[in-house]
Amino acid sequence: MLWLPLVFTVYFAVALFFFVCTYFEGTRRIPAWDLHRVIGLAASTIWPLVIAYVWIFRAEGTAVSGRAYAADVIGGEK
Repeated sequence: MLWLPLVFTVYFAVALFFFVCTYFEGTRRIPAWDLHRVIGLAASTIWPLVIAYVWIFRAEGTAVSGRAYAADVIGGEK
């Protein structure tokens, strides 16, 4: 269970990075607090979960490679 504190620490660090970026972007654009800004800050704490989800499914090989996708769209060979 030593990996669990490490996972939480990494998650917290990434979430904090997104939170700070979102906060400073909001202060540059709109200095007043509104509902959209609060929702944006709350959503920034969820981004590490989205990144982990994408990495997990890419590691399983379920992601479509750009080359195969382009061949399907263009109609060329795979």
